[in-house]
Amino acid sequence: MFLVRIFPIFFLSLVVTLSSCKKDEPDPIDETEDVLAAFSGDPTTIIFGESVQFTDESTGNPTSWSWSFDGGTPSTSDEQNPVVIYDEPGVFNVTLVAGNEGSDNQALKSSYITVEAPSFFTDHMFDTYTSTTDIIYGVDEDEHTLIVYEPENDPRTNRPVIILAGDGGFAGSDLSLLEPFAEEMTKYGFVVAIAHYRSGPTNTALEYQTMLIKGIQDTKAMVRYFREKAHVWGVDSNLIFRGGHGTGAIISLKATYWDENELDASALTLINSLGGLEGDQGHSGHSSDVLGIVSLAGGMYESIQTIDATDAGIFAVHGTMDFDVPYDHDTTANGDDFYGSLPITLKADSVGLPNELFTIQNGFHDAPREKVKDYSSLLAEFLKSIAE
Repeated sequence: MFLVRIFPIFFLSLVVTLSSCKKDEPDPIDETEDVLAAFSGDPTTIIFGESVQFTDESTGNPTSWSWSFDGGTPSTSDEQNPVVIYDEPGVFNVTLVAGNEGSDNQALKSSYITVEAPSFFTDHMFDTYTSTTDIIYGVDEDEHTLIVYEPENDPRTNRPVIILAGDGGFAGSDLSLLEPFAEEMTKYGFVVAIAHYRSGPTNTALEYQTMLIKGIQDTKAMVRYFREKAHVWGVDSNLIFRGGHGTGAIISLKATYWDENELDASALTLINSLGGLEGDQGHSGHSSDVLGIVSLAGGMYESIQTIDATDAGIFAVHGTMDFDVPYDHDTTANGDDFYGSLPITLKADSVGLPNELFTIQNGFHDAPREKVKDYSSLLAEFLKSIAE
């Protein structure tokens, strides 16, 4: 009987003790923290086509991320630290929603990413181009035609344009010969136009002078066309450059450096009989002035004394073995002086006119259009420098 009485008391005591221990243990605690979203981007100012590295800086141990990038590619992301490319100029917002099992939070940075679209690039920015043929720029639908080359997928509306007159004398020109130049310069973000001008006989001195003046009028009409149609082609009407290869360069040099006030009476008589140097070939009311000249195997007859410090700067490319248009000074069969790229740039130096000469040693007449990759970056830098 004694043992029977003690056992229940001991058992009850043990149950009470265990029950008391269990009651004293703390309740489970929810260790999930509240998330506070935060982030940064590097860099925050870029040129379009470049990328931004975004870094999550949220607190509260987030486990999910939902990004939104105005103007970016991708436009959304669930990565913690995404990289985003911006292909369009503008100022853009970025939003991050960071969360965990217990909470989420949003961070919005308005106008956080600035994507710039400069007028000039001095490095390759574009890989491909598009071309538009049979554009009529003047009053003669048969001869006033040009081809426009543009960087593909270029959203800018402030692009510089180089207008080149083709070679081939006044018998017409094969514009495709200048396509390598156009293709290369579009990589730097230039719009390039290659143009025909009027053809005609040049058997006598008078016929040649007549066609030369008509060519000058045509190159001026080309410039006026792009100034009027700047919004169509996405170019800046203040960033127009003129030039050409061979005869096209000769015409462009004359169009830029000839001044009617500096010509003799006989030249003025012929010019006036043809409608003046500006001519009436289309788009009147717009200026035909340019910022600079791109002269490929070009030169000037008779005199270079009309070049002065107020004129447009010149970038000249010439081969030393050019037998069609001399690199240096020469005398024609008619006894006229002819000044190639070397004396022209020396004259520019003497009057303080910005200029650069890229000499192709032992290069023939075609060398400036065949060797464009050798000087394209220098040309892009030069044109940028005279526009600033």
